[in-house]
Amino acid sequence: MLPTLLSGRARDIPLIWAEPRAEGQRKLVIWLPGFSGDKEALIPQLQELADQGYVALSYDPYQHGQRRIETNDELRVRIHGNIRRYFWPILGRTATDASTVIDQ
Repeated sequence: MLPTLLSGRARDIPLIWAEPRAEGQRKLVIWLPGFSGDKEALIPQLQELADQGYVALSYDPYQHGQRRIETNDELRVRIHGNIRRYFWPILGRTATDASTVIDQ
């Protein structure tokens, strides 16, 4: 039986997570998708981590998944057109989102 998958939000950040079935100390693992990916693609990994006793959580990086502002093809073209201007801010915002997610 697979661990239960839950969803919610931390402010404007959509989340999914799987909780371990066993009682005891709960350790958090945040598992993020790669460029142009979304949190739903990581469901198998989240469930596997939960099977190993972790609270396994993922969220959509800035401008990805439910936070998308354009199609994946448009995102790739925009980013490859100017990595410094468009990709670095996505990484920076996604990284600072982690503290919001943890604090919620």
